[in-house]
Amino acid sequence: MKRSLVILALAALLPCSTFASTDDHFLPLTISYVFPQGALSDDLAAKPALGFSLGYHYAATRQLRIGVCGTWTRMTLGTVGNDDLSDFAVTMYQMMANARWRFVKHGWTPWVEGQAGMTYLEADMLVSNVPRRIDGVSEVNPAVAGLVGIQIPVSEKLDVDVYGRYTWTFADDAIGTIGIHAGVVYALPTN
Repeated sequence: MKRSLVILALAALLPCSTFASTDDHFLPLTISYVFPQGALSDDLAAKPALGFSLGYHYAATRQLRIGVCGTWTRMTLGTVGNDDLSDFAVTMYQMMANARWRFVKHGWTPWVEGQAGMTYLEADMLVSNVPRRIDGVSEVNPAVAGLVGIQIPVSEKLDVDVYGRYTWTFADDAIGTIGIHAGVVYALPTN
């Protein structure tokens, strides 16, 4: 499954080099702090954790950007009832297609974004301080996300991006996350 995720990520970045001859292509990269919701926090006592996101945006118009992104977060588990799960963790990978609407064409601009794609959850156990995947404990489900943020220009090629993100994964048990993201959006160079 990891190989499939790597292939999807590379395929998502392929347009970056293919279409880099215009200034309509962007590479967003963010660090996040994610709070688990639903079954992750209620049933597994998953703790808030750091994550990151990498994507590709194409500016269809000055205000509309479409693209893809991938996210990664690894959340350690806590104590559920009398069971100590602190040696276990859940890793969440997401591959999403997105559409972002910027309210202002230039300068500081608030924006909203919708995402749809897949969430892959995988459990692992810490053995001698090394995470070991638990075979048969993984799940793939469709997911959606809503984002609200602000983009702040720093230079012609670089913007700061700050936003909140709520994700919902359609699983038997409700799985959600709320995240605070901060990062940069790099305008890919033109030829």
